[in-house]
Amino acid sequence: MKLFVVGCVFISYYIHVLVAKRKGCSFSVHGQSDKISPILVKKNNLIVPNNGKVKLKTRENITVLCPDSENYLENSPDQSNLMSVQCIQGKFLRLDNQDLTFDDLRCNRMIRGTVTTTKRKCGNGTGKIYKIGYKLEPRIFIELIQVCYNYQNGASLYTQHFLYGQDIKYASKSSYRPSFRSEGSAVQHVAVAYKQKFQKVILNNLLKSKTLADKYLNESFYFDRGHLSPDADFLFASTQYTSYYYINVSPQWHVINTRNWKKLEMIIRAFAETKRKTFKIITGTYGILTLPDVNGTHVEVYLFGNKLPIPKYFWKIVYEERMQQAIVLINLNNPFVRKLGRGEYLCENICNKVGWDYASWSDYGRGFVYCCDYNQFADEVKTAPKLSVVEVLQGPKP
Repeated sequence: MKLFVVGCVFISYYIHVLVAKRKGCSFSVHGQSDKISPILVKKNNLIVPNNGKVKLKTRENITVLCPDSENYLENSPDQSNLMSVQCIQGKFLRLDNQDLTFDDLRCNRMIRGTVTTTKRKCGNGTGKIYKIGYKLEPRIFIELIQVCYNYQNGASLYTQHFLYGQDIKYASKSSYRPSFRSEGSAVQHVAVAYKQKFQKVILNNLLKSKTLADKYLNESFYFDRGHLSPDADFLFASTQYTSYYYINVSPQWHVINTRNWKKLEMIIRAFAETKRKTFKIITGTYGILTLPDVNGTHVEVYLFGNKLPIPKYFWKIVYEERMQQAIVLINLNNPFVRKLGRGEYLCENICNKVGWDYASWSDYGRGFVYCCDYNQFADEVKTAPKLSVVEVLQGPKP
């Protein structure tokens, strides 16, 4: 009888252990500490949630990071900014002999990330690769956004990041918008260039006419900080805040930034969510905006001396790497143009052939948008990165 009881107890314990191991840990990435939530790292990569939750096996370890030398994990006994936590079960994690929930893990300040430069050339040799992300160890950098940046004229040629369609609906809805950081920028006092009074002075000098400057710049028309890799494409509040760097923006007319460009970004996120796929998103600029001066001569517009050129075009590539499919969406950065000449198209407009056609795309005042086959686009725009593309990515519209 005793042997039977002992056997039952052992089996019961064994089943309990098996269930606990299978259950592991599962917790939502969005809690009350959203603004100061730490970075979660596994095997030197950012953890990507699954249906809005981070799932770990029992006794599995992950790294919790509060980047920056003055930042630290509030629960750390020695105010360390880098700690290992272990899954216990359910919502509970173990940190240095403390049992905590995910919401207990908080940094003492908001995470912003940092910029690191490389010697890798990009943009047909005109730029170099910069990385926006987090320093894990002296020689380990976790990349969130890759930027091809021309330090000579302060132009961001393109950025690259991943859009996780299967989880984007669970992304942080934090309404906080941090100030932009100038780290990595070739333009001193770059924030000044985006002040409307300064822009008016610049345009007045370029066009040699206050009347013309007043025509182009007013309460509705001015140059905004046009995000290349937008904050809303990222899942965590901390990664959204990390997009706020000047090397991740280019001057874009406000009326375009808040209308067709914003709509374009939203359509891509909705498309990724519907497909439940991960897409590589590459966003860039091309050409330089020109405006007629007092003599009718078109002059190139720079916001800061011979730096910070205003792009003629913004473009965005949605790339499905596994299937080698891509679409290029091109946005004309000029709300004053009423018709694009045939010779001004960078490539054939195929929006209505591949399901990416929307009525507002043809509204020049909102920022004219057209679509291209990637290979045709890359033949013209040499600064775009080289991708292996065998077919056009079909859009959300039948």
